[in-house]
Amino acid sequence: MDPSQGRRMNQPRPTLTTLVREHLSRFIEQHSGVFLGPEKGYLLEHRLVPIINQYKLAGFEGLREGLIDRQDPELREKVLEAIVTHETAFFRDKHPYETLRHTILTRLAQRWQATRETLGHRPTPIRIWCAACSTGQEPWSVAMAIHEWIPLSGVSGLGLGDFAILATDLSSKVLDHARQGIYTEADLARGMTPGQISRFLNRQPGAKPTFQMKAELRSMVEFRKANLREGFKSLGLFDLILCRNVLIYFADPLKRQICEGFFQSLLPGGFLMLGAAESLFGISELFQTDRQGETLVYCRPAN
Repeated sequence: MDPSQGRRMNQPRPTLTTLVREHLSRFIEQHSGVFLGPEKGYLLEHRLVPIINQYKLAGFEGLREGLIDRQDPELREKVLEAIVTHETAFFRDKHPYETLRHTILTRLAQRWQATRETLGHRPTPIRIWCAACSTGQEPWSVAMAIHEWIPLSGVSGLGLGDFAILATDLSSKVLDHARQGIYTEADLARGMTPGQISRFLNRQPGAKPTFQMKAELRSMVEFRKANLREGFKSLGLFDLILCRNVLIYFADPLKRQICEGFFQSLLPGGFLMLGAAESLFGISELFQTDRQGETLVYCRPAN
């Protein structure tokens, strides 16, 4: 879409009417799953006014026309990227990664080892899915945690190549950022130690210091566009799914739909990790729960 298209605004600050807010909220929920009730009108205004100004649209009604009447794909992508929260950090909340290192990876490795002994050859990689990965801090944190844990695992022959991490998001923009694996000093300061930075990243040339994930980590992670609302059977089966700080933005019916999909996407004995403020209480009874210190882990029964 050419930013010059659309009717020009008649006033410097567009007004969001109740009817247009309902139309825009419904559109956003249909395409991203994010539920924005009437109390979130301020959020719509704050996030969408810059887009209205950029494309010189006739206020929120002009935005509604572009999204719903003209079904402009570029405008839709812009709006969804503006609305979806991309707040993230390396090793966010810390304790889930301690649980990952001390409990989950050990259990998955034991199962991998038992399968290798049964088959008589190396089994398929342990598959991990980071859903709604944003700019990539979570999948890279998982990859680093695996790298740190392997020498301590006690599992003979287990290497980085025996893990495959899939990271998905609905935003092409954040996926491009995540795929490059390049971060500023400020990004890395949120969660990483100096030792981890020197071990896992290479400093990039340039006036402003940036750092890129090393090749051995980049080979572990695949980034792909996917929308949780639209289903994800095609992604295959996983040993571990992380969907942290995402479901909190969805209405209960969509939470149930997604959690049922997660259950079907987990191998028997697989694990699901949610955000610290998220719970499946009242949403799904399919999973067994396993409290590991501060971390609540959901499990698909082995049988």
